[in-house]
Order: sequence, then structure tokens, then C-alpha cells
Amino acid sequence: MSARIARRAVALSTAFVAAAVGAAQAQLNSAQQDQVGQPREQQSQAPAYQTQQSQAPRDAAMLPPVVVTATGRPLDSTRFAGTLQVIPQERIANSVAKSVTDLLAENSVGFMSEWSAGQTSINIRGASTEGQGRDFRSQILILINGHRAGTANVSKLSIADVERIEIVRGPSSVVYGSQNMGGVINIILKTGRTAPGNYLEVATGSWDLIQGRAQRGEVLGNFEYYVGLQGGQQGNYAVGGMQTEYNTAWHRAGGAAVFGYAFDENNRVDVAVRSDGVYDTGFRGSSASLFGNDTRFNRSIDATYNGKSPDGRTSMMFQAYYVQDVDSLNQPAPNSTTAVPLARTTLDLNRRQLDIVGTRFQPGVKPWHGNNLLLGIDWERSWVRSDRYRAGGSSVAQLSPTDNNQTENVFGFYVEDAQGFFDDKVVVRGGIRQTMGTTALDWTPNAPTMITGSYNYNATTYAVGATYKATDWLSLRAGASSGFRAPTATELGANFTTTSGGNVIFGNPSLAPETAQQIEAGATLDWPGFRFDSAIFQNVITNRITPVVLSTSGGTTISQYQNNPANIVVQGLEFQLEADVVRNLDRKSTRLNSSHT
Repeated sequence: MSARIARRAVALSTAFVAAAVGAAQAQLNSAQQDQVGQPREQQSQAPAYQTQQSQAPRDAAMLPPVVVTATGRPLDSTRFAGTLQVIPQERIANSVAKSVTDLLAENSVGFMSEWSAGQTSINIRGASTEGQGRDFRSQILILINGHRAGTANVSKLSIADVERIEIVRGPSSVVYGSQNMGGVINIILKTGRTAPGNYLEVATGSWDLIQGRAQRGEVLGNFEYYVGLQGGQQGNYAVGGMQTEYNTAWHRAGGAAVFGYAFDENNRVDVAVRSDGVYDTGFRGSSASLFGNDTRFNRSIDATYNGKSPDGRTSMMFQAYYVQDVDSLNQPAPNSTTAVPLARTTLDLNRRQLDIVGTRFQPGVKPWHGNNLLLGIDWERSWVRSDRYRAGGSSVAQLSPTDNNQTENVFGFYVEDAQGFFDDKVVVRGGIRQTMGTTALDWTPNAPTMITGSYNYNATTYAVGATYKATDWLSLRAGASSGFRAPTATELGANFTTTSGGNVIFGNPSLAPETAQQIEAGATLDWPGFRFDSAIFQNVITNRITPVVLSTSGGTTISQYQNNPANIVVQGLEFQLEADVVRNLDRKSTRLNSSHT
């Protein structure tokens, strides 16, 4: 299957490039160099966190946005051979969303599943985040300011301090390693440049809803800062017949501080500190955890340097970051007769903490006209620590947690090159990445038969494609790419009983990484006040890891994680439509008035 897909992808890309080059050559009498001898995508070296929409006049509001997620550097979205989606600050400001989950659902980013105010799953092109929010099991990579967020559960992330969100659909980028199978969601924070001034908001609503936020941003010469605080709460809401829907209440609190300093026009440093959390939530509608009381929070700090030479031919980005993600799940089962937990006797507390440290180094060079070469090296070390305690009736028992303790070390390097032809009407792009990792299965409390040891993996992923600027308003693209997800320690060496009891899941040290192979073609129409994007794709997922039932006896089901022997083929046709209705009405009114005059 993989070889057949690769042959189809190469044929598709070759035919597309040949047609695009031929069409461009027929249109151009001669290839003209731009003034500085650089392709369009690199004529502007905007800082990584700059928002084009916030800087542009209204007449340019619907021009192709500049994004950084796809390649790790500023890029016109029409110059990337994959499908990109941007949720800008203007749309976020006008949204009624309470979390990143709500915002993504409003903008049709993927298929959403929500179990509670603090738990969400997202599916994009056949790949998904894990329903329990476990980061390592996610097939979609969630980023904050370009580094791993440490959570696949975006419900715990507030939109209050978000400048914009960039989405790459499918495994279209070699900049990122494991989990980049269904796509990448990059949450970019506000800065003093993108959110200047003061802002205060308080809102109320049904079911005791109250929430608010306050922020201040300022630029003081070469220094800038942004500070924001947010919080809120809501009680349990009622359904038909005014019946209380338990575990729908929540509390939310968080904040962010972002500082930046520009040494000169070519060199700057940014530091961001943030925290988000959802508290006092449970599993909506579950009789087995009617009195759930969960705490979920995520925090991070990152420091980023961006620099370039005065002539713009060389550039460098370096980032260091630390992330902490905590899920403390208290899911007590109700008493069978009274449906009320007995005081201090019925609880099931499962706590999981993920800590991450990492670095990213990304130099770039433009060796000749129209060429842009990017190199990258990244390293990351993470720890998962879990514990679980259950007390019920007169008995007290320690149970193995639902996640095994693990230490992960990952090293990756990649090369990506882009070459423009015919005054950059045609851009051919290709890259390859090598990822090497080690998953160590650490001692886990109350798991005496756990499989210990370490697991090494290597993965090579690629991305190749081309774009063709047919007219000022029409862009075409085609490409092929791959991605993977490494097995987690839980999948390799699990030995635990599920929260509901009676179900036992074992790990499998022979698991192979999940892989994805994608081909796609698309077109984008852009003109003032209107943008339409379409894409047709096929994403083939191989070796999907899933629990397989081995036996069922006496009310106990025994399962083991295994690779699915059959490929999962996801095919689809996607459309994105954006229209500035007010602007178009203004233009229509102007034309009518002019005709009348």
C-alpha cells in the first residue's frame, strides 16, 4: 500500500509541476528578478508572532495570510503545498467561545467530541487526539508558540490570551516529529505589539455563568510587554424537564505574561509565561462518576531568539521551553443503594503529571535567487508520573494508574528547501526529517507485573509538493507527505484495571509506530473581501495502535494493545469559505451610488 501511494504521489507531483512550469513559461516573456533577489515569501521577515491582519488596512483584510507554523518561518499561505487555516485575532475577539475547543468548533477545524467542560477530542483527516487528553497518545500535534503544548485536551486552554491559531491539515510539515499525523494546531499568544492598550470584559449568563478577563499591552521603545488575566465559572445546567445535568459545572482560571526586546531591527528576544486550567469538572451524564471532581491545568514558559543578517540572506531561530501538564481525576462511584458516596470512603483519585524540557534550533540561508534552505535540530526530554488511590466502603486499595510512568528522549533533525521559478509563480518545496527516540518504562506505583525496560525507535518522514500562482487571485497546489506516532509506555508495558473495574489492559513491547501517508491537491481563490479554498486528499494510516480483546470470563475482559493489521484509508473533499460581508456590502453600495450619480 505504501509503495503504491508513494508512486501515485510522485506521479501527481510530477504532473502538477510540469503543467505549472509550462503554464508559467507561456505566460511570462522573461523571468524577472525582484529587487533583492529573493522569493516573495521571504521579502518580509516579520517576527514569528506578528499578525498580518492586525497590521493591515481593511482593504487588505482578505489577502492570503502570512503563517509560521507550516515551515517554521514567515510564509505566504498560498506558497505551501498543503492546506492551511488561520483563525485571526479579529475573529477570536468576536467569538463567544469559552475555550480553544469552542473556538475550533466554531471554525470547523475538525470533528469535535466533548465529554465535559474539561475534556475534548478532535479528529482531523482520520487522526485524533486521545479522549482522555493524554498528550503522548495524540495523533494531532498541539503547539503553543511553536513548541509542544503538553496536552491533547484543548478544553483546558483559554482563548483570552490567544493572538491567532494556525492549523496545518494532515502530515504536511517535516518541521515536527511524532504525533503529526492528522495535522498541527499552533496556538500563538498575544504580545505588546499585537494587543496594545487596556482591555476589560465581564460577562454573565444562565446557570450562574460569570466570566471576565483583563489585559494590558504596551510598546516602550525597544521593549514591549503584555499581561493578561482571565477566569470564570458556571453551575450545572438543566435539561428537559429541568432535570439537573450533573458534572457540567466548571471553574476556569489562568493568565499570561509576554515580554519582548528588540536589540535592533534584525535581532529580538521574546519570553512568554502562561497558565490555564479547568477545575471542579467531571464526566457529564455518567452514573459511575456522578460526583466527579477533576482538576486539569497546563502551564509553560518559553524563550525565543529570532535574528537575521542585514542583507536577509541568513537567519536563525533558537527556542528553549518548559511545559507542565497535570490531570488530577477524582471519579468516585456512587453507593449502589443511595446513589451518594459514603463520607471519606468512596473515591478513585488518579493523578497524572507530564513535565517537558526542550530546545529548537533553526538556521536558514538563501544561497541563490529564489532558493530558501532551512535546517533544523530539536531535542526534547519528558517525564510522565502517575499514581492512583481508591477507597470504597470499608476497603482501601492501591491500584495501578491508567498511565505507566515513562521517560522520553527525542532527537530530530530536518532539511527543507524551496525553489521559486518564473518570478516565483511556481514554487517547488521538499523536505525530509529523521527522528530518533527512546521510551523508558519507569517504575510505576502498584504495578508489580509491569513490563520494564526501554524501547528505541527511528522514523523518517518527508514532505514534497509544488504551488502555482496562476493569476493574482488563483493559486493551485499539490503534494505528498508522511507522519508518525511512537508508542507510549502505557501501550508498550501497560498492566492496569480500568476505572470502572473488571477490565484489564496489558501492554505490548512489540508495537510498531503508527504511520500516515498523505497525498492532496487543492486550489485557493483570493480577492478583496472573499477567500475560497478547496482540497481533495487521501490519508492512509498504518499500524494504528488499539486495544484488542483477548478473553472475557466472569465479568472480566482482558485486552492487549496491538497494531491494527488493516490500513485505515481516509479520503475527503474539504472547503473553506471566508467572506467579509460588511465590506462587500459597502462596495456594492458604493457602486450603486456611483451609478445613480
